[in-house]
Amino acid sequence: MCVEWYEKLYIPIIKPSISSKITLTLFDEDTFGADEHAGAIEFNLNDVIDGKFRDLFWANIHGGPENVSNDTAVLMNKVPDLASTWHGRILIALEIVDSDRPTTKLSRINNEEYKEMIEE
Repeated sequence: MCVEWYEKLYIPIIKPSISSKITLTLFDEDTFGADEHAGAIEFNLNDVIDGKFRDLFWANIHGGPENVSNDTAVLMNKVPDLASTWHGRILIALEIVDSDRPTTKLSRINNEEYKEMIEE
């Protein structure tokens, strides 16, 4: 899925889960050629369940060194704990929403308050 500005991404998570982490891997979008890993962010699932990320906050994206595409750099882009380079940040909030029919979907954010935070 390609999330753009002012969108919410809903991702189903089955509990109990084998992993205690949620990893968001971000890609840049290239007009020509394949999209590349921009980096990744990890969150502890229990922290998300406890509501620690319910409010919007700026999350740092880390990955491998710029213009390096060896195996180590690729691994750094996928595993934030190994990353050596800051690649930017995103405005994000995470929350648990119970659903009888969980599905991956996107929805537009129409709240002007969020847009003002992004444009600051």
